[in-house]
Amino acid sequence: PTVRVNAIVAGLMETENAEYSYGSAAAQREIAAATPMRRMGRGRDVADAVLFLASPLAGFVSGAALEVHGGGEQPHFLDIVRRNAPKPDRAE
Repeated sequence: PTVRVNAIVAGLMETENAEYSYGSAAAQREIAAATPMRRMGRGRDVADAVLFLASPLAGFVSGAALEVHGGGEQPHFLDIVRRNAPKPDRAE
């Protein structure tokens, strides 16, 4: 048997707790609009990437990090995330 090691690098995802990372629903819409795919990732997007890596189609893929982010690593996109993300409570 051959052992292959690969990774999935997931970008910003729609989740039940997205507001804790990305802010309000309005902020999440702004973030989604700034990505080339015009939406945030979904669980299905990650699942499809995992299925590909586990399939015979990826039989010669090893040591790879498959990015699943819809092109969402552009600097302006990350600025929107930083601006809208909830700030942690700090006891002073």
